[in-house]
Amino acid sequence: RIETPQYFWMRVAMGLALKDDEPESRAIEFYNMLSTMRFTSATPTLFNSATNHPQLSSCYLSTVADDLDSIFKAIADNAKLSKWAGGLGNDCIRAGGKVNPGAKRVFDALGEPHPGEVQSQDNLRTGHEFFQEDREQLLLGDIKGRPQEAIDDPGRPNSDREEDDRRHPVEIMTFAGVRSGETILEIGAGQGYTTELAARVVGADGKVFAHMISPDRLLGNRLPNVIAVPNGPGDLAERFAAAGLKAGSVDRILAFFSLHDGYGNPDNDMPSIYRTLGRFLKPDGVLVVLDNSATPGTGLASVPSLHRIDEAYLRDEILKAGFELVGESDVLRNADDDLESSWFKDTETRKAGYQDRFALLFRKAD
Repeated sequence: RIETPQYFWMRVAMGLALKDDEPESRAIEFYNMLSTMRFTSATPTLFNSATNHPQLSSCYLSTVADDLDSIFKAIADNAKLSKWAGGLGNDCIRAGGKVNPGAKRVFDALGEPHPGEVQSQDNLRTGHEFFQEDREQLLLGDIKGRPQEAIDDPGRPNSDREEDDRRHPVEIMTFAGVRSGETILEIGAGQGYTTELAARVVGADGKVFAHMISPDRLLGNRLPNVIAVPNGPGDLAERFAAAGLKAGSVDRILAFFSLHDGYGNPDNDMPSIYRTLGRFLKPDGVLVVLDNSATPGTGLASVPSLHRIDEAYLRDEILKAGFELVGESDVLRNADDDLESSWFKDTETRKAGYQDRFALLFRKAD
C-alpha cells in the first residue's frame, strides 16, 4: 500500500493511542509529535501500528540452553519473530560458563567479546560472575526449579533435611549444573546425601553412579536410578566399567569432600585417578570439586589430622591432569574459620558448617 505522510503518521498515532483512556485526544497529541519530527517510533512500530498485526516491539533476546530442544526452539522462535520485524539477540553460552564453539565463531565474526569465557587466570572471577548471575536463565529449560523440587521431595530422609542449612544444596546443585536425564558419577559418595539429591534431579531418564555409597542409602531399591560402584583393590577404571560405565559417557563427576581422603591413602596415585576420571567424561563433561580449606601453602600437611587440603595445591594437581578451571563459588566460604580445627573430629563445627569450604568447577581441556 502507499500512504501519504499525513495518513502514515495518523495511523501510527492512532495505534499507539488505541488503549488509552482518551484515545482521540491522545492520538492527536501523538500525531503532532510524530508529524513534526520531534519524536519518532522505532521501525516495527511504524510498520505495524494500527494494522491487523500490531506488533510494536523492536528487540528480542532469546536465552538458548545447552541442549538440542532449546537450540531448535530458538531457531523456530527467531523465524516467527523475523516475520514481523524487530532485532533478534540470542544468548547461547554453555551451561558451564564457556561459550560453545559455534557461538564463539558468531562472536568472532561480529567482532564482539565472548561473554563468560575464561581466557586467563586474571579474568576468571569476571567470567565466573557473569556465569553465576545468568546461570538460571541459561538453564531455564532444564534446571529451573529442579534442585528445589529435589530438596522438597517428601521421600528425602529427615536426617538429610537437617543438613540442608549448612550444605546449601540449591546453590551447590545449581553451581554443579546437574540436569534432568544426565549421567552422574559421584566419587566418595559416603552416606549418600548428595547422591540422593542428584538422583532426584536427573530423574528416571538419568543415572547416578555412586562410588563407595553406603548400602543403607539404597535399601529397598528406594533410588532405582543409582548404581553402586564399590571400593576395593584393583584399577579404578575396571570398577567403573564393571558397574556399567563406559569411557566418554559421564556428563558430570561430583567429588564432594572426598579428594582429601584420596590423598590420605598412600596407595592412591591421585594424578592417575584424575586422568581416569577425565577418560570417563564426555568431551564437554565437567568435574565439580568441593572440599575443606587448609591454611594456604600447606599442601597436604592438614589432610591426616584436620581432614583439610590446600585449595591451590588441589587446583594445580587437577589442572596438571588435563582439566581447565571454568568456575568457582563462594557459597560455602567462611572467612571466620581459622583453618586449624579438625573438621572431621569437631562435631559441633561440622554440624554448623563452620569450616571454610571451596567449590571449583573444571572442564576437560581441549
